[in-house]
Amino acid sequence: MSAVAPTARPAVDRAAVVRDADRRAFRQAWDYLAGGQVLFALGFWVVFALVMVVVPLLVRANDGVMSGGVLTGASYSARWFAFALGIATTASLVVVHLAAGGTRRSFFRAAAAAAVVVGLTYAACYGVATLGEQALFGALGWDWERPGGLPAAGAATTVVHAAAEGLACAVYSLVGTAIGMGYQSHGAWLGTVLVLPGIALLALVGTATRTGASEALGERLPFDGSTAVVAGLLGALLAALVAAGWLRAQLQRVQLRPPS
Repeated sequence: MSAVAPTARPAVDRAAVVRDADRRAFRQAWDYLAGGQVLFALGFWVVFALVMVVVPLLVRANDGVMSGGVLTGASYSARWFAFALGIATTASLVVVHLAAGGTRRSFFRAAAAAAVVVGLTYAACYGVATLGEQALFGALGWDWERPGGLPAAGAATTVVHAAAEGLACAVYSLVGTAIGMGYQSHGAWLGTVLVLPGIALLALVGTATRTGASEALGERLPFDGSTAVVAGLLGALLAALVAAGWLRAQLQRVQLRPPS
């Protein structure tokens, strides 16, 4: 009798091993990226929540009146916080991830999924903060001015503004990650040049949501009412997708050692 040499099974086994390794690499990167950024995001909003409560109470104790709260400053600061964390968390992990056998694909998936969770976290915190500040001003007998943004109206305003803030923070996180990858891949000089596309994406999401440094530019767009809301959210989503694509392009060039 002649022995039959195995053919298909080893290939199937190798594919299964590769898939399992890819899933493990994704989970490990995901745990680090999403867990770290969400933890710091919650810490940021806890600190700002205290500021949002303490400042009006101090003003009231001194017989003063505030026409607007501090939520505007929180929203501007939050996205830059997400941006900085995007740089810090990924720059410290990507080389270790690749050296340990992880793939660029699994790292990209983890970074993109983490950005989604970051966006949802900031959106939820911003929505709660909006309702909380509005309630505090009402309790103090003050009129509350809603921060600028998309021209939503009625009960949906808080949801729309929270969604816009979450998308903006997700874009900032993705751009920060991509910039970190650019420096890791190309060094200081070319990495700095590659910051420019990231700035363009930040301007795009700010213009779309009518927030941040591009708020004035966004208000000049020929949209109003519900059309402006839909166009703004779709524009912010487009910015997030482009930022993810740019991150993937930068990640393909990441080296395990500094570029010469």
